[in-house]
Amino acid sequence: MPPRGGGGSLLFSFEQFRSFQNSGDINLLPLNLLIGENSAGKTSFLAGCRLMVELMRGASTASFNKDPFFLGSFDQIAHFRGGKGGRAPLFTIRAQARVRKSPIVVRSREDANEIRSCTLSITFQNKYSQPAIKTIDFNDGHNYFTHNSDNSIDVFFGDKELKITGQKMTAYENITFPAETSLFSIALFRRTMMVARSMISSSARSSKSRDNDAIDGIRNLEGYLLSFRNYFSRRVFASAPVRTRPDRIYSPTELTPSPEGNHTPNSLIRLKRFSPDEWEQIKNQLELFGSASGLYNSIDLKSLGKSGSDPFQLMISNGGPQRNLMDVGYGVSQSIPIVAEVLSSKISTLFLFQQPEVHLHPRAQAALGTFFAENVAAKKGNITLVETHSDFMLDRIRYEIKQGNLDHRQVQILYFTKGRLDTHIDTIKYDKSGNLINIPKGYREFFLEEARRTFS
Repeated sequence: MPPRGGGGSLLFSFEQFRSFQNSGDINLLPLNLLIGENSAGKTSFLAGCRLMVELMRGASTASFNKDPFFLGSFDQIAHFRGGKGGRAPLFTIRAQARVRKSPIVVRSREDANEIRSCTLSITFQNKYSQPAIKTIDFNDGHNYFTHNSDNSIDVFFGDKELKITGQKMTAYENITFPAETSLFSIALFRRTMMVARSMISSSARSSKSRDNDAIDGIRNLEGYLLSFRNYFSRRVFASAPVRTRPDRIYSPTELTPSPEGNHTPNSLIRLKRFSPDEWEQIKNQLELFGSASGLYNSIDLKSLGKSGSDPFQLMISNGGPQRNLMDVGYGVSQSIPIVAEVLSSKISTLFLFQQPEVHLHPRAQAALGTFFAENVAAKKGNITLVETHSDFMLDRIRYEIKQGNLDHRQVQILYFTKGRLDTHIDTIKYDKSGNLINIPKGYREFFLEEARRTFS
């Protein structure tokens, strides 16, 4: 049974968005490996997923142009259809999930157990050269509503339609990104539903009949929308393909997460100084990865004073004396932010990793594959997307499936192929032995051709 929020899979689709004319429905699993040539749409896909989740969380910082994704203005984001088709005037990002009704509006046990496939679509238009919301559509499988840019709301339940106008609501068409207020306001929607119920009740009193179907339809919309939002309400962390350069000495500062991992040393020192038990657990896991990858055997934080605000150093050892992070291989400082971020997550998180294998040798790339596989089970509720060009990571994940350490149903490859004007995504699954199934034509064709030419 799917949860009411915070776990399970997420389904996204994109229409007229960047290189996608229509991506089709992409159902994300706990571990998703994005592969394909450069400029095939992988980064756009990650950026679109992040934006949709942040909008549903009500994040005021939701943006198409925020580290590490910078998609540009409307003309760079809307799909170019070529020739006379030109630039698409609108683009849509869609999310879907199967959820139960929120307990806030549940009226019976039977009502509580009903599961519906719900869909939220947000369509954007060009406003002062920037993407602005034109419509927000929500469908619970039986009823739906549309919030239009003219500030009207159309509610449909069964064969009935109710149009609400003149309410004091956020004028979505005047909001461009970055957003100044929450674009997906549950409080706003609930006020709208109250207005709708009031209108129906007033109509019923005048006609001396009660429209139970209409009232139930509105109550269902409210209940499923609340659950849908909770389902998608998860933390989002997106990493840059190159992490921050190491420093010889760090000073404790604020812990605002950054795609480059600037916050990682400060997060770790706070754990050591104020949550020593949790620090020991994460330290042990970091050292297990370090040993498996060949990057280091031990990691520690050396305080340069007795106060909690004193500077500190990040020290590494690979069997000999401890050395400063600045004095060891660059791959160490590139891998620690990724591993530490996953290990320290306490709530359901959507992880978006870009080329985490950068600066890592083959053994460390393979170890990273094992790390991601292990955390599918250890960190339930997380969904991880890894954009990668590493065969060593892909092969190691196949091995972990074969060894029984990773459920083959929890991982998939999203294979991006680019045409002249469109990008296509193929979903490649694994069997119990780690073999790939439903392999599309052209997959790994380059590698096979290179091998043929080398050994012919």
